[in-house]
Amino acid sequence: MSNFTIRTDNENSVFANMRGHHVALRVADFAIAKDFYVGKLNFRMVHEWPYAAEEMAYLAPPNGNTFMVELIAAGDSLPEPAPVYTDLGDTLRHAGLHHFCMTVTDNQVTIAAGAGEGPCDLLSVVDEMLSANGGAAE
Repeated sequence: MSNFTIRTDNENSVFANMRGHHVALRVADFAIAKDFYVGKLNFRMVHEWPYAAEEMAYLAPPNGNTFMVELIAAGDSLPEPAPVYTDLGDTLRHAGLHHFCMTVTDNQVTIAAGAGEGPCDLLSVVDEMLSANGGAAE
């Protein structure tokens, strides 16, 4: 993450009690996406429910309750496949959610945990995340 200073809280705002809760991801395959987040990244299943023809779930990081990922799958209108991108700049062509970021206490420890002995190989995590969310990577 870039080095920057976050401005002082605006405690006088009428929205001062507002906090982030979740990001919703429309996924092509519920089982694959759930397996990625739960099986590979050790996210916890908070709640799973049907809504009309969709399958939905809230997933929380292994050790945090202030932010969740919501998966939305199936339904009457399946998502269109995401385009195949050629590079980072190419991913900026479309409006909408570009990414979400999770912070860790120690990057080196997290990378080492994902070097084949932990829950996932971090070298392939981007391809798997794109695949779980209905996209593709070259």
